[in-house]
Amino acid sequence: MIVDDDIAVAAAGDNPATAIRYVTGLRGRPLTEIVEELRKYSAEHDAMKVSKSFLIAKRALDPQLWRITGGEVEDSSNLSRLWIGDADAFRAFQHQYAALPGFPPEQRLVSTMMTIVLFDDIPSVGGYTTRASGDATQPFRFHSDPAGSGPWYTEGEFTRSSQHS
Repeated sequence: MIVDDDIAVAAAGDNPATAIRYVTGLRGRPLTEIVEELRKYSAEHDAMKVSKSFLIAKRALDPQLWRITGGEVEDSSNLSRLWIGDADAFRAFQHQYAALPGFPPEQRLVSTMMTIVLFDDIPSVGGYTTRASGDATQPFRFHSDPAGSGPWYTEGEFTRSSQHS
């Protein structure tokens, strides 16, 4: 989720829809409050044996990464990648990422995530991928991917016109 131009949050765990709603309710708040609110939210759910984990990315002026799991905040600014969620999915991610050594890092990351989500190999993984990125000069924005995987259930209606051209 993009919280604002400079802050993005990813969520993993049980019932991600509630985490998404919670994160979007934090828009407009300072980064320190966002980190603390997500820490408390994760801790409260952990006490109920409900998994809620978050990755927080701050892009400018001083890029930083945080991982929140089980109510604990880990400042991971010295790492280029972080993972939250299922350990089997992480192993699959590492394997798939390593299988694409000649690709640029962003393309490797996107392709790897799409592959993990697209196939039903890992029961805890599902849904669809949505890519957002930003850097020192560009704010966080969502991107469309031409070969992406979308929601599994899509409704559509086809009609036939009685007019022939």
